[in-house]
Amino acid sequence: MASAYMQQCAVALTSASDSNACAATLTRPAIANERLKRTGAGHIVLQLKSPWRDGTTHIVMSPLQFMQRLAALVPRPRLHLIRFHGARQVTGPDRCERAPQPLTDLRSPHAGRAS
Repeated sequence: MASAYMQQCAVALTSASDSNACAATLTRPAIANERLKRTGAGHIVLQLKSPWRDGTTHIVMSPLQFMQRLAALVPRPRLHLIRFHGARQVTGPDRCERAPQPLTDLRSPHAGRAS
């Protein structure tokens, strides 16, 4: 997925600021470091982006619980992360008509022949 995003960034980049924005997006952490704190007792405190309906603004957990939550964010090995639905799905009724066609040779028919 990252390589597809890199290709998209490479096409869309026009200035150094665009390049920095693309790099910042690709290298961002799973959880913002500003929202993580460590208590004196060794517990991890995660500040939520917005309060929950019950008013909870922080989650306190042990380091092991925190690592378990982080590990749950990592996809299993060899798991396809890109899914297609609708017209682009593999079993779509008209997929062969919508699939990209190979590029044709754009050279003139007489190119490369000896005169």
